[in-house]
Amino acid sequence: MHKGTGRIRGVTLVELMIVMVIVGILSAIAYPNYTQYITRTKRAVGKSMLVQLANRQEQYFQDNKSYTDDLTGLGYAASEIMVDRAGDVTTDSTEAVYTLSASSNSSTEFVLVATPMGTQATQDTACGKLTLDQTGAKDASGDSPDTCW
Repeated sequence: MHKGTGRIRGVTLVELMIVMVIVGILSAIAYPNYTQYITRTKRAVGKSMLVQLANRQEQYFQDNKSYTDDLTGLGYAASEIMVDRAGDVTTDSTEAVYTLSASSNSSTEFVLVATPMGTQATQDTACGKLTLDQTGAKDASGDSPDTCW
């Protein structure tokens, strides 16, 4: 019988620590970029819903010769609606990323507002509330509104 004289090789503590430092550095770089990406994706849902509501407002105007300040007039179940990250109307406020509402100062004007909810409200301080009016003017209430649309 021959006994092996070779040493059993394993991972040393120093090698493990080096790997942990590399993973930590990569995580520190990747996580903020990932959260910014998620925030922009949710913002796209809010913008898309505002455009959809504006289209419904224009159809409503064609039919009734005025705009509405109540989303029930546009075919929704409530005067304000909540949408989730997929852009679907929801009644679950924990899943909602935006609350959408309409206001109308006259029969020929409207302003649609998408108000961020939950983590979207805390993470999207650059844009905040998104608005769209009957002329197509787009605005945001956050720190950097120019980059929102």
